[in-house]
Amino acid sequence: MFGIRFHPAAGPSFFGRTGRSLLDQVLPLAVVSPSLDRALGTALREAKSLSAAAWRATGTDLLLAEKKRSLPRDVPIAKAVERLMASSDEPTVEAIADEVGLS
Repeated sequence: MFGIRFHPAAGPSFFGRTGRSLLDQVLPLAVVSPSLDRALGTALREAKSLSAAAWRATGTDLLLAEKKRSLPRDVPIAKAVERLMASSDEPTVEAIADEVGLS
């Protein structure tokens, strides 16, 4: 098993999806990105070891190919997430919306 960690506001756009389309769901990769699922499946079957440098290079290449199909970053949402992650207080939704230009 392996995983890919995304910035909290980046996962959906990486897969060419909106955040709303993935909200509150646990979905198999085959549903979210059939092309990446097929490519990873093939690469995993052919890999001799997941810890080998060759596998890491292959995995990186597959992810970079998927990124070419991704949606543009949703900058206001990314800024709002960054603000929430960096905050030691509890800002209101209204305050964050004002800060990132969504109100």
